[in-house]
Amino acid sequence: MPKNETRDTKEVILTVALKLFSERGYDGVGIRDILKEIGIRESALYKHYSGFCAKSCLIMWTLLLLLY
Repeated sequence: MPKNETRDTKEVILTVALKLFSERGYDGVGIRDILKEIGIRESALYKHYSGFCAKSCLIMWTLLLLLY
């Protein structure tokens, strides 16, 4: 996958995660909710974010985006 495509996928993941977290709160959103909204497989998500911390990493990055 070309780098710009990877960056675009990561941006889409963050954008959707931010949308869902803001609508439902952290506890109201699961990784599968984000994946379903985007229409990608878990393997695509875990390519960008570690499986162990995927949800925590997503919330951290979305908060950083809001702050900066």
